Amino acid sequence: MEQEVFERILNLLRMEDKKSVVINQQNKEIIEPTEKFKDLENKLYEICTAEQICQIIDEIIEKGIKSIDVVKLSKNLINKNHVNPKYIFLLAREIEGAPLDILADAIINTGNAEHIFRFAEFKGAPIEKLAEAILKTGKIDYICYFAQDYYTEVPIDEFANVVGESGNAELILYFAERVPGAPVEMLADKIIETNDIRRIFDFAYSVKGAPIKKLAEPICQYGDVPSIFNFAQNLKDSPLGMLAEAVCKFGTAENIYCFAKNIKNAPIEILAEGVIKTGDPKYIYEFAYNIKNAPIEKLAEAITKTNDAEHIYLFAGFVKNLSERIIYELAEAISKTGNAKYIYYFARDVEKAPIEILTEAINKTNNSEFISSYIVSIDGADKDKLVKNLIRIGKVEYICCIAEYLENFDRYLYLIFSTFNEEELTKIINSFNKNPNISYFINIKHDENGKIIFDDVDKSEYLETILNSSKNEKD
Repeated sequence: MEQEVFERILNLLRMEDKKSVVINQQNKEIIEPTEKFKDLENKLYEICTAEQICQIIDEIIEKGIKSIDVVKLSKNLINKNHVNPKYIFLLAREIEGAPLDILADAIINTGNAEHIFRFAEFKGAPIEKLAEAILKTGKIDYICYFAQDYYTEVPIDEFANVVGESGNAELILYFAERVPGAPVEMLADKIIETNDIRRIFDFAYSVKGAPIKKLAEPICQYGDVPSIFNFAQNLKDSPLGMLAEAVCKFGTAENIYCFAKNIKNAPIEILAEGVIKTGDPKYIYEFAYNIKNAPIEKLAEAITKTNDAEHIYLFAGFVKNLSERIIYELAEAISKTGNAKYIYYFARDVEKAPIEILTEAINKTNNSEFISSYIVSIDGADKDKLVKNLIRIGKVEYICCIAEYLENFDRYLYLIFSTFNEEELTKIINSFNKNPNISYFINIKHDENGKIIFDDVDKSEYLETILNSSKNEKD
């Protein structure tokens, strides 16, 4: 029944609207509704629901009822409960003269941050009132968007405080980065409180005027090495000393070395101390070898304490401008390792290596392979001691090795004959007979009691005998 009454009154309004007086003033159309129209309009609002008011709005838009009092319509609309915001937006957007201030109140009453933000887009919308309302919603994302779009008309510090107190690192960063006039120092403090290392770094990197040193502190305290690297590598004026100390505290030896190698103007002394404390021989060596202005003496002292023969050798062999004292200390250190391979390499490759110390060291290893290589290759070594030890160790293949090359090997023949059996002696003597530095051959024989004896034949006489025998056979 109520709907029928509504429809009847609405129909009368349509007809009465046509009787409204049109007044032209300065080429502008002004509608003056009849008194009957006004009475019908008042009766309509008395009986209609919110949905029916929305129907009136559709009528205005679709059929062009010109005489409706838009202000009165708006007030009646917002006084109804459960108004669909769609019709408030429709009024504001489609109907000329819609009272934006009144409609803004209706939108504010919804408590919906998105609606409040969208309503502010209408030209002439009461921004100050909407700003206050959107703050009350507590919706930090829309508070940020509002401040970004209307920064000249809203209290930026108040908005920033709300965003900062939210603890939302992503939106704190958004506000600082995109809202002109944002209080950067205060927002930096707030983003630090979130402990969101990624966003703290982004803040320092992206926000103009960000307090770099202050933002570096939580990065260092948290100890995330990749973030420390990013900070040092990508941020101008970053506190490299603080960052280097953090890498030394939380990083590996490799991290410390890479920081020194890749970060421009890195504090080398701090990083050298850090890599030394790790005791990692590989990166102590790499630091000394590759890092400009590295404190070589400190690193050399550190490498000697590692007991790592390979890297002590590499340090001595490839790090430039080592003093004789440092080389001597490295030789002592490698000698203590007992690693025959690298003791030999040290003596072979390191200029001004102290051969006496290294000879003693390799002899103590009793490693036949590298003792034999040492005897053959290293000038200035006490080879007599080494050969006697090699014979004592008794590995025939390595005796054969030095027998073939050592110039004065014949002086050890008696010791050899008294140490090895006949089969072993035969192998050794065959190697000896190949030695280009010896002027005779050795033959192994047995005396009448079966005891091994030997005699020697001059090589030239032996060769002449062989040649003569060959010639007689041809004749």
